[in-house]
Parts: sequence; structure tokens; C-alpha cells
Amino acid sequence: MVTCLSVEQARLSRLRAQGLANDSNPATVPTVVHDCGGVQAQDARQAPLAIRARSRGVTIADVEAARIEKCSIVRTWCMRGTLHYLATRDASWLLPLFGPLYVERGQRRLTQLGLDEADCQRAMAVVRSALADHGPLTRTEIAERLLAKGFAFDLDGQAPVHIVRRACLEGIAVEAGSADDQERYALLDEWRSLDPAPEQMDALAELARWYVAAYEPATLDDFYAWSGLYKRDVRSGWEAIEDELIEVDIAGERAWTLTAPPPVEPDDTPIVRLLPMYDSYFLGHEDRELVVPGEYSDHVYPGGGVIRATVTVDGMAAGTWTLDRTGTVAEVVVEPFGPLAEAVETGIEAEVKDIGRFLGRDIEYRITELT
Repeated sequence: MVTCLSVEQARLSRLRAQGLANDSNPATVPTVVHDCGGVQAQDARQAPLAIRARSRGVTIADVEAARIEKCSIVRTWCMRGTLHYLATRDASWLLPLFGPLYVERGQRRLTQLGLDEADCQRAMAVVRSALADHGPLTRTEIAERLLAKGFAFDLDGQAPVHIVRRACLEGIAVEAGSADDQERYALLDEWRSLDPAPEQMDALAELARWYVAAYEPATLDDFYAWSGLYKRDVRSGWEAIEDELIEVDIAGERAWTLTAPPPVEPDDTPIVRLLPMYDSYFLGHEDRELVVPGEYSDHVYPGGGVIRATVTVDGMAAGTWTLDRTGTVAEVVVEPFGPLAEAVETGIEAEVKDIGRFLGRDIEYRITELT
């Protein structure tokens, strides 16, 4: 029997799957990162705020301690070839799954930057040796050692970024702190011993299971858009867990979950979240109209791959927001898409207060008209 869900129920189910429906989630940083299917992290200042929104007790110091001291999470390239926080235990099977694909897809750009495949293979050997002998090193320090070995590229161009990206995708390097506003990289093998990688089919099945748990209800097309893998591999992973999936109907559209969705009804108190730029909540499904009103899509997705920091109310985008940390007192500015109910304003105030707690900063906020 197919369970029918309203669009409101589907949004609330997604909030729950993403860990955004519980004000008192006590989960640790790596558990939060695992449970929401990884945290999009190309913006290093914004990404920790995604963890804050999913666990009401952690601080930014806890996130950094998990990444640098405890090595329980890692920031590296993965789904869609973009930077993510991953639980380190998940990196063991995710890097072998995504790494070779994005090494292959990234070679064209490296060739354009003056490094063909043979050059890149030699460069990886130099990077491994440099990190073993002198690491951790910044991206600039890695590039300088390559130039000293006779490689030819623009030190101030994009080549150093793409070289380090490839080294991380190949499982050679990993972020291990920062210096002079640059990330430092260490040998992955020395930073943390990872578990042996499973067989590819087992990994694809686990990826499908992990994805649906974090983004249910979802579809095969959603899984493809989220992962960035080849369609044949996405389908193989999905088919491997088909017997575990439960079909639901969302206003006439088919989707699937891993568990029978319990009755989920909106509460009198709205669930208000201030989600950071590039939050994973907005990246898990091919069609985003369920969570972003069509007339305001350009405000959330202005182009160039940008996803703005967004206010959500019961899972629906209700405005955007910015955070200014430059002053003695940090400031949040909210631009709602329309008039806000008093309960929503109360929710925004609570979220701003929690951001201040998370950052360890005095903080204030104001609500302005949409520009």
C-alpha cells in the first residue's frame, strides 16, 4: 500500500531526515555530518553553520576539534566533485567511489593549465614525497616544490588548486589545519588510517541507502543529481536496495523512503531555521520547487552555482540572510520574502541567538525589506 503525503508532510519528512526538525539533537559532530549525508563545504566559513543548525549543543570550536584534533571528520572533494565535510569513517568508502571519477573528469582542466596526464602522475609522486618529508604544507608550498622540480604552471593561477584537489581525490593528501589563511595538507595515510574500501557494488548500494536516509522521500533522479556519478552506477546502487525502499505518493508524484513515514503534521509552533550558504538541504533533490517558491528561486539561486543563506519555515524557504562578523558585535540581516508571523520572528530571534552561542560572539539582528 502506497502512503500518500501532502507537500507539507513531505517537507517536514525531509527536515526530519536532515536533522533539522529537532531543537534538542545531542548528536556529536561526526554523527551530524554522517546523518545528513555529508555537509557541502566549499565555503569554509559557512559550512560549520550547517552543523550548528542540526545539533543545538555544538560550537564552532567543536567542529574544528573534530576536523583537526580528533580527525573524526574530514573536508575533502566528494559528491559532485565538490568540497564536503565527511565523517572520517565514511571517507573510507566514499573516496574510492568518487575519487577516480573526478580525477578523470578533472584532467581536461589540468591539461588546459599545462599539465597533461603524464605530468600529473609525476606531480602526484612529488606531492606524496614532499608531504612525507616536510608536511603539512600549504597549497602554495606544494606548488613551489613542484616548480622547483621543473613543472611549469602559473603559481598565482588555478593550477595549484587543481593539483591539490587531485591529490586529495587520489587519497594522497588531506586538509590538516591552516596557516596564513591557507589550508595545510598532510599525507592521508599519516593523518588517519582508513578502513579498507568495500567492493564497488557494495559501496554503490551503501551510497544509495545513505542518500535516501538523509533525503527521504526521494527519487532515482534525485539520487543521480545529488551524487554526480554515472547514471549506470546510480541505477545499480538504487536497484541493489529496491527491496528496502517504500513507495510514497506526494501530491501525485512517486518517491521513496527507507522507513514507513509516520504521520507528520505541522505544529502550531513553526520550525524556523537559518541555513547557511550551500546548505545540503537545498542540494539533495533535482526539483527544488518543493522547498523554494518558484517566484523567489532567483533569490536563493542567483546563478554561478551560488546558494544563498536561507531562512526556512517548516522546510520552505521564506527569505535570505547574511552574517557580518567584521564588527565587535556580529550582525545578522534577514530579508524575508513576505510578511512574517510573530511566531516566525520569534523563531528567527532564537536562531540568531544560537548562532551567537555557536560562534562565541555577541550578536544582533535586523529584518529588512526584500531588495
